Amino acid sequence: MRRLSAAGDGQIMQHRFIVKTTQKAILLDSRSQGEKNMGLQERQHIERIQTDVIPANNKSLHEATGGEMIFDPDWSTFQNSVDACLNLSSFLTKVIGAVQWVARTPVGKQALAEGINRIVVRNISDPAEKAMTLKDKIFQIDLVLSSFADEGRFGDSDLISFLENNL
Repeated sequence: MRRLSAAGDGQIMQHRFIVKTTQKAILLDSRSQGEKNMGLQERQHIERIQTDVIPANNKSLHEATGGEMIFDPDWSTFQNSVDACLNLSSFLTKVIGAVQWVARTPVGKQALAEGINRIVVRNISDPAEKAMTLKDKIFQIDLVLSSFADEGRFGDSDLISFLENNL
């Protein structure tokens, strides 16, 4: 095992900090210029979510409901936000928890299987516009995933209440 000196550790830490700061500054700079092209980081996160996270989560939905419910994120709303891409996975887990809670009874399970085919998640920028709708078997959730603030998000109890009141 190789040990670095205290001075070496500080230099490495300082270098990493500069790199992270520079990357964030570049991301913020490109966002402020209004670029609409999806960056490499966003594409990488979306690809990982599409190939790993979504199939596993769809399997969990199927196990919970016995139906053919699937997640179908509106990818166009995630294209300019690495944070939204990173936060999507944890939010999908929260939705699965709400679905599992409602499906804990046979009546709830049947209501979910008959009432929802797709769960569409859209990243929005204005917390005042967050909303949940259920229409034509599509459960749409509009929320702010590009921020770490709770203001533009839904909690577990919000999701459960919405499902129980609208199925």
